[in-house]
Amino acid sequence: MNVDTIKKLVLKRISGISFAADHDFTHAVRVVNYALFIADKLNADKEIVTTAGYLHDIGRIEDKGEEKHSLNSVELATAILKDLNLNSLKAQAILEVIKVHSIEEIGKLERFSKEALCIFIADKVDGLGAIGISRIFLEAGRKGRDINKTIEYVHEKYFSKEEKIMKIAKRLKLTEDLVGQKILDRLKFSKKFFNHLIEELEFFNKTLHN
Repeated sequence: MNVDTIKKLVLKRISGISFAADHDFTHAVRVVNYALFIADKLNADKEIVTTAGYLHDIGRIEDKGEEKHSLNSVELATAILKDLNLNSLKAQAILEVIKVHSIEEIGKLERFSKEALCIFIADKVDGLGAIGISRIFLEAGRKGRDINKTIEYVHEKYFSKEEKIMKIAKRLKLTEDLVGQKILDRLKFSKKFFNHLIEELEFFNKTLHN
């Protein structure tokens, strides 16, 4: 089954579902695009990568919450996969990729399949650069985080995770071509932006208090 067919079938099934703006279907499309680039490098199964990529965040339905969104996504994806007429082994592989795409223990990542690696890295790459910053503030607004809490979140969780992902990407030689360099540039841009934001806040806070 080709990529376009999978996309059309998934879009048909999720039409009318309300997703959080920071994890909408455009995010899934970007994840798939980059994951397919990684799949070429790792010789991963593109059908698994494509299907899992489009479905990996389907559990982030606004009225269902997102604390266990990976498991929610697996549950919802199971029904959708039946419509794709995939064999049971391939369907199970797709569900496994969805299940592990948001694991916190990054050290465990390389124990999983090539396809899981593709989606995990691509998902985190979409959190970088101008796109990533936009998504961070969309999420902050949704969760009621102010600027200071967002900066705290970024430095405590975001950058440490992204830097570990980049180390894995370098080890897999995913950063050696033009696309890879663009990804590294996005990480640098994100750091520069938040450092500048902190400087602005500190400067004006001091100025206003003097």
